[in-house]
Amino acid sequence: MSDDSGIPAPDTKIGQVGNDEQGQTKSPEEETAKKLVYAMLTSQKELGQAKFEYEMLLEEERLAHELSIFEEVYGALYSEPCLICLDDIYVNAAESLITVFFCCGGFICKNCAQNS
Repeated sequence: MSDDSGIPAPDTKIGQVGNDEQGQTKSPEEETAKKLVYAMLTSQKELGQAKFEYEMLLEEERLAHELSIFEEVYGALYSEPCLICLDDIYVNAAESLITVFFCCGGFICKNCAQNS
């Protein structure tokens, strides 16, 4: 029985270890190169993660320094709860964040003022 349908015969080497997509066996040098590339990519990922952690540490220190400068100039930040939603309002941060009641000296946050 001849096969005239034009459909190629299945490749028996597909799925075997050491074979690439075309069914050819890889040389030991290619396997070693693949392992080295994988090791290099893994080490680059670890190096990137370490660099990110270092930059985050530097940013936290920079923010702590900027906060200390702000506290020297404007005084320490203190918070009081909003009279409606009880969220903390940092009083010295900005005047645009609060609405002051001149009758009693109390204040609420801008979100509660807009919703009221």
